[in-house]
Amino acid sequence: MIFNTGGYANQVTKSPTIKTNEGQADKGVRIKAYVVSKSDSTFPVVLKPFKFVLHGSSDTTPVQLQFTIKNVSRQTLTPRLVSSPKSLLSVSLPELIPPGGSGQATVKIKGAGLNETFEKSITLEFDDPAKSRFTVPIAYRLSVMMVPAGIKP
Repeated sequence: MIFNTGGYANQVTKSPTIKTNEGQADKGVRIKAYVVSKSDSTFPVVLKPFKFVLHGSSDTTPVQLQFTIKNVSRQTLTPRLVSSPKSLLSVSLPELIPPGGSGQATVKIKGAGLNETFEKSITLEFDDPAKSRFTVPIAYRLSVMMVPAGIKP
């Protein structure tokens, strides 16, 4: 049996009749299904990259990573930062992301974070009806230059 919903979404009901060669009367069946139009688990947005890995050295050079937020929904979305280690990171987000469009965002390592290796995360929330939230892991790897004894850098 093929259950074709065409272009319908949400709850769909079909009531086919089943005919058999058994000789009994036709059988009526009711099938209910809930059709998810966007089955992507990251709906309504796609983050690229989905995990942030940054590398820095032991100096105070700013370290940052740009990432893209793609809106795969049919409505304009407003991203909001709801959780972040504020002493280690600063995050800038686009104000609005149009349907089918993308926005650029930036994560910047700051302050004491420049001098230590850490693994943290940020959580973004969007203003879609489900108030979707996405937690993105962030790893910062500090590279320390090793100089053999007796050699001046």
